[in-house]
Amino acid sequence: MMPPDNGVDFDMHLERTLHNLDFLRSEMMYDVFMLYCPGNIPDVGEESKKISPRRIYEDLKKSSFRVYVCV
Repeated sequence: MMPPDNGVDFDMHLERTLHNLDFLRSEMMYDVFMLYCPGNIPDVGEESKKISPRRIYEDLKKSSFRVYVCV
């Protein structure tokens, strides 16, 4: 759907879109879905040199994100 041309219609369109996004947010069980191959997860000793999904997961949880992890 294309956004409307005039300001009043645009405001109504934006308000409806924000309402729909709020509804979707309330219906979703998770905020983030992480899919990571077990063979690519660094060993604990390598985590300072490589990106670690464990660290990403912990940081997201600390920030109050609901995370689903599939390994």
